[in-house]
Parts: sequence; C-alpha cells; structure tokens
Amino acid sequence: MTDPEALPSPAGWICTVCGAGVPPGDGQSGPGSCVACGADPQAIEIAAAILLVAGRGAYEDLSKLLAGDDAPKGRILDLTGDAALSRMLERAAGYRAGRIVRQAAGDTGTTPAGPFRLPVEDATATFDHLLLRNLLFCAEDPWAVVDEIARRLAPRGTFVLQEIFPWPIPAITAESPPGEDGVARTRPVSGGVRYPLRFEIGADVIDRFASWGVMAEFYRPGLALDPAYRRAVLVGERS
Repeated sequence: MTDPEALPSPAGWICTVCGAGVPPGDGQSGPGSCVACGADPQAIEIAAAILLVAGRGAYEDLSKLLAGDDAPKGRILDLTGDAALSRMLERAAGYRAGRIVRQAAGDTGTTPAGPFRLPVEDATATFDHLLLRNLLFCAEDPWAVVDEIARRLAPRGTFVLQEIFPWPIPAITAESPPGEDGVARTRPVSGGVRYPLRFEIGADVIDRFASWGVMAEFYRPGLALDPAYRRAVLVGERS
C-alpha cells in the first residue's frame, strides 16, 4: 500500500470526498463539515482511507478518483451508513450500500448476537472493497468480525474499518472494564447514539488478519498536519 504520509489529510483544507473547502472548526473538535457535499469529519476521514487503499495515493479526493483511470472496479459493499459517502460512491459501478442491524434501543447498539455475518443474501459472496464502521469495540466477539471481513475479501480486495480506536494502540485486545458504578461503559458514535464499549481493540488484530492472508495496518489520516491526532482507521488488502 501507499505510504500514508504522502496522502491528503482530512484535517487540511480540502474535503477528501468532493474536493471542496473544509472550515477549520472551533479549534477543539478538529475540522468542520464540508461546505459543498456535507461530509462530516468522519466521512472525510474514511474517504482519506479509501484513497489510501483504492487510489494508491494518486488522488486528492474521491470525486477525482472515481473520474480517473483507477476508479474502484468490481463489487463495493458500503456498510458505513454515511449519506455523504454513499452519494459520492454510488457513481462507481458495482457499488451497493447496506446496513448492519443493531439493537433497537435508543442510546445503545451492538452487532447481532451469534456468529457475525455481513448482511448480504449470498453467504459465500466476496467483495473487492468493503467499507465498515463501528464493529469491533461493541461486538460480542470481535474475532468473529475480523474473520468475516477477511473471509469476504476477494483476491486483492481491500477493506476500510473506521472506529474510535484507543491511541496508542495496545498490543493485546482486551475486554473493556466497566465504569466506576459497575455499569458497562458506552461510546458515542454519531447522531447522539452510543454503543456498548465491550473491547479495547489491540494490535493483535493485525496478526489475525495476517492469518487469512490480509495485510492490515492502522492509518492515522490527520497525522501529517496535527502531531496530536489520536484517531486511527484500520485498512487492509488481501494478497
């Protein structure tokens, strides 16, 4: 994969979804939303990761990637639920959007109980690009999620998994301890929704992906402009 340092940063001055300007935000919460396509910082961050794994660092934003010779080809499954991202990526042939069914409770959610499976009709279907969000930390079994992602990648297929990973990334994935009141902690995701914080994801997920022949890494899109940037996106490619 391309050196992440050579890629555009979502903390900069352009939107990695459409290429328009991004206001600087309030100085506390990072960049604001795109003035043109409405992409919020999460969408801008995951778009930067897509440029890493699918665009090989040759494009500044998704609109240019999709119009270029290197536009993603094959089957693209987008399970992020991100409207701005979907509006842009639906230009690509083979694109389809779906959603992970979660608990109906208003302020919590989780992946379904039992073995984790992608929400597609064909249990053996593989994809050339998988886009995912908020799966590992709230899963009953994060290793089952890793296995399903790896199993569903076609040869040379890529994935992008956006979560709020702890930074620095711990070496070992471990269950998250409850809060001081003994109640399971939750983590905000978007729109006021909170998911249960079951696991702190560690670098050992890289080894798990490697056992499937998938080269994975943690990518920090905003690091080039902000040395204190603490977010990470997990990206990978199958051999």
